[in-house]
Amino acid sequence: ISIVEAAIALEVGMMAIDYSIQSCEADADKYCLDVEPGEGRIVSCLKKNEAKLDAQCTAALKETGLWDLGAK
Repeated sequence: ISIVEAAIALEVGMMAIDYSIQSCEADADKYCLDVEPGEGRIVSCLKKNEAKLDAQCTAALKETGLWDLGAK
């Protein structure tokens, strides 16, 4: 993998994370405010509250692959 390819992959990954954060910010504040960020804890918390999440949040996490990264 070239440096350019790695940079593009990183940029796409960061955009996916930004998109998910924007889509889930209200839900995270509502259900996961006391969860320490990092190591998939917030995604894991959001997954536990899936039935209450905004559909856009769930869709963003699944589209970007972050849904599968949350702790099982």
